[in-house]
Amino acid sequence: MVRHVNAWHLSGLTPKQYALPHDIPFNRLRNWIPRVSAPATRTDFIPAQVITPTSREASVMLHLPRGISLSCSLVIRGLTGTK
Repeated sequence: MVRHVNAWHLSGLTPKQYALPHDIPFNRLRNWIPRVSAPATRTDFIPAQVITPTSREASVMLHLPRGISLSCSLVIRGLTGTK
């Protein structure tokens, strides 16, 4: 019960959308949600992977809940150490 409610919280889906592919009756999941107050492993951070760039160009791609992706590209300029 707790595992499914936590996974539902993190999925970004409605309870009905989560229940169907997991073979859980919608009413059962709906009854579990108030019994589990918050996900045990909830985090406000999005997992990220750091890759050392091999050139002066780098990009970051974030895959957010609900299928949203965010990309940012940049050019790394040399640091001279002067102020």
